[in-house]
Amino acid sequence: MPKLALDRLNRSATPNAEDLSLGTRLLTPQLLGEILDALPEPVYLKDRSHRWVTVNTAFCDYMGRSRDELVGSTEADYLSAAEANLAWENDEAVFITGEVVITEVVAAHSDEMSRSRRTQRSLLRDPANNPLLLGIIRDLTGTEAACSPPSADPIVNHVMRSTRTPVTSRRGEQPVQFTCSDLLTQLPNRRAFINLLDVVAARASSSAAVFVINIDHFKLVNERFGHMIGDTVILEVAARLRSVIHAHDILARLDGDEFVVLVDNFDATQANQMADQIVDEFARSLKLGKQQYRISVSVGIAMMPEHGAGADELLRNAGLAMNQSKRRSRGGSEIYCQGANLTADRLRTIELKLPLAVEQGDLTVHYQPIVRGGDNTVAGFEALVRWCDPDYGDLAPTEFIPIAEEMGVIRPLGRLILDHACGFLASLTDPRMSISVNVSGLQLTDETFSIFVAETLQKHGVSGNRLFLEITESVAIAIDAASWHVFEELANIDVRLLIDDFGTGFSNLARLKQLPFAGIKIDREFIRDLGDSPKDRAIFRATCAIAKELNLNTIAEGVENAEQSEFVRQMGVDYVQGYRFGYPLPADKLGRYTRQ
Repeated sequence: MPKLALDRLNRSATPNAEDLSLGTRLLTPQLLGEILDALPEPVYLKDRSHRWVTVNTAFCDYMGRSRDELVGSTEADYLSAAEANLAWENDEAVFITGEVVITEVVAAHSDEMSRSRRTQRSLLRDPANNPLLLGIIRDLTGTEAACSPPSADPIVNHVMRSTRTPVTSRRGEQPVQFTCSDLLTQLPNRRAFINLLDVVAARASSSAAVFVINIDHFKLVNERFGHMIGDTVILEVAARLRSVIHAHDILARLDGDEFVVLVDNFDATQANQMADQIVDEFARSLKLGKQQYRISVSVGIAMMPEHGAGADELLRNAGLAMNQSKRRSRGGSEIYCQGANLTADRLRTIELKLPLAVEQGDLTVHYQPIVRGGDNTVAGFEALVRWCDPDYGDLAPTEFIPIAEEMGVIRPLGRLILDHACGFLASLTDPRMSISVNVSGLQLTDETFSIFVAETLQKHGVSGNRLFLEITESVAIAIDAASWHVFEELANIDVRLLIDDFGTGFSNLARLKQLPFAGIKIDREFIRDLGDSPKDRAIFRATCAIAKELNLNTIAEGVENAEQSEFVRQMGVDYVQGYRFGYPLPADKLGRYTRQ
C-alpha cells in the first residue's frame, strides 16, 4: 500500500495530545493498509484528477489488475469510453457537491446472468484540505437489494442501467437530485448540469465561468449527410471540447447541437482565453465519409457572480452571448454584457415578425451599382435586401439575415430576392449589364434551387450569363462533393459564381481551383485602411495577383474615397463597388445609372 496515499487518510482531529499520540501509534500506514485489504468489498481512494491513489486487494481482484497498475491511473485506461465517462460524471458530482452519491449499475454478462453492483462515493479531505474521493463497491447480485432485471437493449459495453441516488449530507443539507447522462455522449445532460451549477452558485465567494457552445450550421450536416453522420459530428465535438478543457472542468450536452462547460475559480481573462482555444480547436477539418468537412462553433460566456446568481440565469445569459457572437460572426466568442437582455427582446420580436414580413412581401430589394475599374461605367448591380419595420425602422441585413437562416426563412426570402433581381435586370435596356445576388449555404442544400434559378431566368426572359450568385468564403469552404452538382447545374445554364468577402475566412485556394468561380470580391476589411496599412496593401496586391493567375475577375468592395479608388485602379481590379460610386437604392431611383 503506497505510504503517501495512506498518509493522506490520517486526517487531523481535535482530541488532546495524549489521545492524538495514541491514535498516531495505532493507525500506522501499514495497519491502515492491512485493514483495507482485509475488507471483502472493493475500496478505492481518488484525488481531484480522478486518479486512484489507494486501492485494496478486493478492488484489484475486481478490476483484474495489480495495485501497481491501478495506482496513478483512471477508468479511462481500462474501461470503455461509455463506462469511463459515466464514472467520471459520478465522481465529479461528489467533488462538486460534497454529497454522498450512490450509484447502481445492472450489467448483462455472457453467462446470461444479470449482475448488479452498488458504488457509494464520499468526499474526504486530507490535512492540506485537498479533496479525496472514497469509493466502496458492493456486489448486489442475488440479493433482495439487487436492481430489477435489465432491458433487452444493451448500451455500450453491456452497461444496461445506471441510477444515481444522492444521500443527505451530514451537514443536513438537501441532496442534489441527478438524472442520467446524455445517451449519445455519456456526458451530463441539461438537468444534471443545472443541478451541479446550482450547487456551485450557492457557495459563498465563488467565481466561475459558464460557456455555452453551439455548433454552427449543424442543421446543414444533418440535412446533407443524415443523422448518423450528425451523431458522429456530435461525438467528435465532445472529444475536441474535452481535449481543450481541464480534467476537473464540467462538460455537458445541453441540446442537439449545444454543449456547456463549467469552470470553477475562473476570471474573465482566463475565460476569454479558453473560449479562443475552443474556437481554434475547430480550425482542423474532420472527415465525413470520404470528404473533409470543416465545422465551427460559436461560444458565449457568462461569469459568476457578475452575470447571474443561479443556474437558470447564468445559462440564459451565456446563451444570449452565444447568439450575439453567432450573429456577429460565426466561429467566434463573446462574453455577456448587461445590455444583452434588451438585445434579446429585440431579437425575439424580429423572430416573430420576420416570417410574416417575408410572406406578405414587406421586405424590399435595393440595388448598388458596380462600375468597371477602367472607365467608371456601370457594369451591373448587386441586389441587397432591405426591411423597414413599422416599430424598429430600417433594420440592417446583418441583424435579420442570420435569424432568417436559423429559422429556415432564408429559402423563401432568397427566392423573393432572386425573383425581384431578375425582374429588375429584365427592365434594363443595356444587355451588357448584370446582376449579383447573395446566396446562403442553406439555399445550396435545396435540391430544387438550380431548377428555381432556371425557371426564374426563363420567367423574366434573362440569359444566365447576366446573373452572378455570390457565396461567402466560409460557405465555399464548407461545400462538400454532394453539393457540387448544384454548381454543375448552374454552370449548364451559364450562371456564374463569385466568392464574397474574400480574405475574411480561411482563404482555401483549393476551392478556387475546384469550383467554377468567375471572380472574387475583395472584402472591405482590406480596403478601409489602405492608406495607412502596409499590410492591407500587401494583402490586396497578393490577392489581385492570385486572381490574375487563375483568370478570375476581381471586384473591390467598400471603396469610399478617392485615395482608395486610385489605389485599386493601380492594382488593375476589374470592377469597383462602394459608396463613392453609388448607394443602394430602390429600382425606381436608379435612373441615372440605368440610362447610361
